[in-house]
Formats: sequence, structure tokens, C-alpha cells
Amino acid sequence: MKYYFWISILFLLYVDISFAQLNFIENNKIWKGYTYWYHLTCPPYSSGKMFYNFIEGDTILNGIDYKKVYFSLDSISNENKYYLGAIREDSNKKVFYISGFCENENLMYDFSVNTNDTLYALYEPVGCDTMMLIVDFIDSIYTFGKYRKQIYLIDLFLPSRSMIWIEGIGSPYGFLELWPVSISIAGRYLLCVKINNIVEYLNPSFNSCYKGKETFGPDGKDCKFEIKILPNPFSIGDAFLYDIGNQI
Repeated sequence: MKYYFWISILFLLYVDISFAQLNFIENNKIWKGYTYWYHLTCPPYSSGKMFYNFIEGDTILNGIDYKKVYFSLDSISNENKYYLGAIREDSNKKVFYISGFCENENLMYDFSVNTNDTLYALYEPVGCDTMMLIVDFIDSIYTFGKYRKQIYLIDLFLPSRSMIWIEGIGSPYGFLELWPVSISIAGRYLLCVKINNIVEYLNPSFNSCYKGKETFGPDGKDCKFEIKILPNPFSIGDAFLYDIGNQI
């Protein structure tokens, strides 16, 4: 009898700890990310640095209470932070955001959805447009002692485009990066999320919340561009091909 009693107590503690309420907006919460870009110089090279998003201070917009959202590069200080917009979270686990460029709020996240639900949510938090999404499926991830709901959504008008919401974290691509931000010349991703300097989420591709400035590519080498035209020689009226390359 005692054996079953202790099993029951441990199970209740496990459920209480692992599936506790996971708010998106919390005091002293920081989203740390990394951005990189490719310099189209001669010779070409790429570089990157960390950036931060955090919530600090209160504001009232359209008669509604919000928290202010800021962006900073390299470090968090009053000297280099930039206001981005305002955010709030209701008791139904819905997160609303107003960009500094918009007049009205839009849904940013809804962690209460179920599979096959449809909803309108922000297309890009820096803008004001929304899109219609459908919840494809839902699973969970276990990170730093907590289970978090992981929601997979699809753009109804462009099914090839999808996004992920992680309960209490947001997008795995960054605080304001709802979609994967990666093109041939630039990219951005989330490193980790901290509350009171304690890690709550860590990008599975990394083992630390820190990534130093980087500059990589050929250094100290001269280069020149070559243009090859075929046929060579050619005359007016010929159809020709050209290839632009570089030699280091």
C-alpha cells in the first residue's frame, strides 16, 4: 500500500513540474539570437554577431495594457536598445503584438490551439499583415526540466510554407522571426531563451547561449573578376553565353 502511495505522489509532482503553466511574457526574459551576412566584396567574406530581444517596461495603446519589446546588438543596455513594438498575453494563452509601424494589434501566437484549427496570425511581426494558418499537428519537446507544446502550422494559401510555435518560447528561429530566415546572402536564428539568466531553451544545434563575432573567408588575398564570352571572337547578331567568375 505504501509503495502505491509514493508512486502516486511522485506522479503528481512530475505532472505539476513538467506541465506547469508556461507563459510567453515573463519578467527578465531574454531571447538571444545570431545573425550573419555575406559581403559581396572582392574577395567575398561573411560575418556574424549576436542580437537580443527582451521585454521591458509598460505602455498603454488603444486603452489596453502592453509590455514594450526591444532589440539590441551585442549587449543589453540603455545605450543601444531599440523599441520594436508592444506585446501582451491573455489568460487563454494567446499572444498579441503591435509593431511600431502599426496601429492595431494582431495575434502573434496561440498556444491553446488544437490539430486542424484554423486561425489568422501575423505574417511578419515587423509588419501589420496577417495570414490564414491551419494547425497541421502538435507534439511536445522536453527542455530543461519542462515539457513544452510544439505546434506545427501551414499557410493555407501557400502549403509549402510552414512554421513552428513552441509554448512559452515562440518561434525556434527567433523572437520576431516566425519563418526560417536564411537566404543565400544572410540568415538569422535563435540561440537560446533565458529567464533571470537561467537557460529555459537552447537551440539543439548548439551547446551554449553564446556565439562570438565571426568573420570568415579569404583574408589578405587579391582577387580579380573574369568575364568569359563565348564564342570568342563574336560578331554583331551572334547569340553568345557569358560566365562571370573570380580568381583569388
